Amino acid sequence: MDDIQQNFLWLNPIVEKMVAADRDRVEHILGKKGYTIVSCETGAPKIREVYRRYLQGDAPISVIDARCPEIAALIKEKYPALYSYIAPIPPILVACAQDLFSKYIEPNSARATLTIVAPCTALVSAGQSVFGDNIRFVTWRQFEREIDFGKKYPKLDASPIPPGFFKDFGDQVAEANGSEDIERLLITVSSGKLSSSVNLLEMLYCDGGCHNGDGI
Repeated sequence: MDDIQQNFLWLNPIVEKMVAADRDRVEHILGKKGYTIVSCETGAPKIREVYRRYLQGDAPISVIDARCPEIAALIKEKYPALYSYIAPIPPILVACAQDLFSKYIEPNSARATLTIVAPCTALVSAGQSVFGDNIRFVTWRQFEREIDFGKKYPKLDASPIPPGFFKDFGDQVAEANGSEDIERLLITVSSGKLSSSVNLLEMLYCDGGCHNGDGI
């Protein structure tokens, strides 16, 4: 069994939702290409709990959600004074990649590969910067061209990862999604006008939540 090459593949929740109605066909094609689809159920709960513990510790007064690399890039470019408030916590995709790597690759690294299909180029870069060549990160657009599914899957009308990830945290969270809302919230924070009851800023660059990014 150890002599058999195994190529594991994780499709992020956005891609999973896009191909859901055609899942059997997609899985069959991927199987013929040598891929085994794997799932990650641990990433989101793990990251939510990390944020909870971080906020209970010595976190800054205003913690900025770090799940979306585009937000970090925007803040670094336009609001550098707020950059230190970005939580030192990896995106969910990176957390899932670590869990899948530990489960499927480390036990048999000589005969196993792991490919992570990300929704945007920013998350591809974020993953690659952490794992280097140990895991392959690729956008859906690129992967779709490589596999040649024979049909195009439509973009989603609504995100399977909408705002509200921290809703259990209560009133201490301020939400913004889409460039205009994010700019308004960052200006509020920069000007010192953010409510004192808020200590976590949940921001997703894509309007309506994480979907239809530049890699979809």
